[in-house]
Order: sequence, then structure tokens, then C-alpha cells
Amino acid sequence: MQPKFRFYQRSNRASGTFYAEDSVTRARVCLGTKDRAEAEKLLQAKNESRAQPTLSRELAKVYLQAQDPQFATRTWADVARLIDAAYEGSTKIWLPQGHYAGAT
Repeated sequence: MQPKFRFYQRSNRASGTFYAEDSVTRARVCLGTKDRAEAEKLLQAKNESRAQPTLSRELAKVYLQAQDPQFATRTWADVARLIDAAYEGSTKIWLPQGHYAGAT
């Protein structure tokens, strides 16, 4: 299978940023690095994710769990509690007098 993405450096100088280009649509995405080795790794990951999406998903889980050991056991209730704890004061949206949320 031919790689879907290829990369190039968007500058004539060696200090330019690397971009990935879709070989079919010609869409370009900034890889966010000026380091060639890092750009090659990112490009390889993009191409592998296309070739083996299930493996990529499992690898992503492994990386997330390494960063946050509670990742595998967290529920949406835990997320809602964290969001609720982050807010202080009123979370109601101000509307002009005579209007209220839900009015059509």
C-alpha cells in the first residue's frame, strides 16, 4: 500500500517547519516541528494509523494509560464531577431583560 501522507519542509532554510501532505487530496497539515527526525516519526504514525486503525487505537490507549493510570477506570460521572468542581459562581448565561433561555 502506498503511503497516504508524505512530508516536506515549508522553507528554503533548514530551520523551516515540516508539513504532511495527503497524496490523494493534497490537503496539508502542519506537523508542528522543525526537527526532521520528529517529523519522520509523526509521518510514520499518520501512515500506520491508516494501515492499521485498530492497532493505532490500542496504542493510543496504552499511551494514555501511561500518562494517567486511572484512564481505564474513569467514567463520565467522574468527568462531570471534575467539570463541576472547576466552576465557581453562577454558570447561567446572561440574557437581555425579558428573554430567557429556551424561549423561541
